[in-house]
Amino acid sequence: MEILRQLLQDPNPLLQAASLYALHQLDPKLGRQQARQLLSNQTPDELVQEIAQSILQPTEVSDSLEKLLRLSEQESFKSLGKL
Repeated sequence: MEILRQLLQDPNPLLQAASLYALHQLDPKLGRQQARQLLSNQTPDELVQEIAQSILQPTEVSDSLEKLLRLSEQESFKSLGKL
């Protein structure tokens, strides 16, 4: 879990959001704590903010994250990593 906490500091908002989501799945209490910290210490990217808010006020899975995860599974997007 330490690597997920480190990735929360990464400048890439996609890595931050995915790390926060994964951290919350593994340890909900720690995920909520990190979500609060991200929202209070900085002005997070829109995606990071959406994930943090969905963790603190759970209503449903973040639409943005869910879409990104589905896209990452598509063959056309997998091939982009080979460029």
